[in-house]
Amino acid sequence: MPLLGLGTSALGENKKISDQVYIRKFEYALDIGYKLIDTARIYAGGNSESLIGLSVKRRQNREKLFLITKATGNIDEKGLLSSIKSSLNALDTDYVDLFLIHTPNHDIPLKKTVKGIQKILQNNLTKYVGVSNFRLNDLKKIIKMADFPIVVNQFHYNLLIREAEVFNILNFCQNENIVLSAYQPLQRGHLSKVGNKLLDDLARKYRKTQEQIALNWLIQNRQVNIIVQTYDRQRLIENISAITGWTLSYKDFLLLKNNFPLTINYSDCMPPDTREN
Repeated sequence: MPLLGLGTSALGENKKISDQVYIRKFEYALDIGYKLIDTARIYAGGNSESLIGLSVKRRQNREKLFLITKATGNIDEKGLLSSIKSSLNALDTDYVDLFLIHTPNHDIPLKKTVKGIQKILQNNLTKYVGVSNFRLNDLKKIIKMADFPIVVNQFHYNLLIREAEVFNILNFCQNENIVLSAYQPLQRGHLSKVGNKLLDDLARKYRKTQEQIALNWLIQNRQVNIIVQTYDRQRLIENISAITGWTLSYKDFLLLKNNFPLTINYSDCMPPDTREN
C-alpha cells in the first residue's frame, strides 16, 4: 500500500468547474506518481467516483492504481452490496483494492455489517477491507467479530490532532499490523503556514517547507500512511518530495512529537457521542 495517497472528496464538487478541468488536474497527479486514490460513494454526490472512472477508462491504467472507496450510512448487508456495486459501476472497474466502512453506525447491528463485508469478499469485489473513523472500542469489536483481516483504519491524525495517540488507537493499530491512514495530515492548511517556530526552525534546518516537515513526521510513525488533498501542481510535487529521499532524525521526530504546541486531544471530524471515555 503506497505511503502517499490522493484524497478526492472535492473532485467534481464545484459545478462551476467543468469535468474536463477536474480530470486534467486529477490526471496530472497520476502523471507525477500518485497511485493510491481515496474516494467514497458520497464524495461530490457521486461525481468524484464518476470522474475517476472516466479517467481510468480513458487511460486504461487500472492495474497501476490502488483504488479505495467507502460506504456510508446504511451499512447492513444490502446497503453495503448496493454501495460497492454503485461505486464499481462509477469507477468503471470490477473491483477496488480497499473497501472501507466510512464511519460506525451504531443503529445497525455490527453482525449485519460483518455479513455484508463477507459477501463482498466472497464475490471478489474488493481485495482488502478496512474501516474509517473507528475509535478503539469500535475497532476492537469489529476485529473480534470478523473472520477476515481489517487492514486499515483511516483516521484524523496530524501534528495538531493527537486523538490517535491519546486514546491508543495508533498503538493498537501498530500492534495489530493495521495501517493507520492519516487524513487531513496538514489540518486544513494550518501546518503549511509560516509562524510555528518549531516547524519554521526545522524547515530551515532541512531546507524543506513546513508542510513537508509535517508530512515526513507522520510517516516516521510505524504503520502510518497519509492521504493529502490538493490539485495545486506545486503542492502535489512537494508532497511527493516530503516523503522521498530524506527523513527527519529520530531526535527531531521526538521533538515534534513531544513538544509541538497547542495539540488537541480530539478530532473535530467525528461526532462527540462516539468518543472514548
